Amino acid sequence: MAIPVFKNRSFEYTVENIFTESLITEFSKSNQIPIKDKILADGVLEGEISKVDVSVSNTIQGNQESDTSGKLPHDKALANEYMASVTVNLVLRNQQGKDIWKTSMTESKRFQAHVQTDNAYILNPLVNESTKRETFKVLAQTMMSKMHDRF
Repeated sequence: MAIPVFKNRSFEYTVENIFTESLITEFSKSNQIPIKDKILADGVLEGEISKVDVSVSNTIQGNQESDTSGKLPHDKALANEYMASVTVNLVLRNQQGKDIWKTSMTESKRFQAHVQTDNAYILNPLVNESTKRETFKVLAQTMMSKMHDRF
């Protein structure tokens, strides 16, 4: 069986590579079906990331006691937790292109934003992006393991 790089219908850059790698790893670990080049394979398992959503799931609210010393003003809020949700579709096709098997799955996972609160509320976007990518890796491992088991 061949597993080409997933198609990515989302705006989340390179997430398709994370999920493709995870699915290949699941099949490689099981040794049930060998992964081959598309030309040599009896079937092709194609994946698609159809939706990725990252939304705020919790915020820190400023309070009346906030002053101007770097604390969060009372009329402001800062996201400190996000929810990542991914929808994946898989289709197994034979060499003639006929669909043999299909499945779809959506999973979600929360992740914490990096908010420094010592003297000021400061977001670190690079750490948050890294944490989001790690969350996608955890979702990929979970989802591709379940997809493999369905197969």
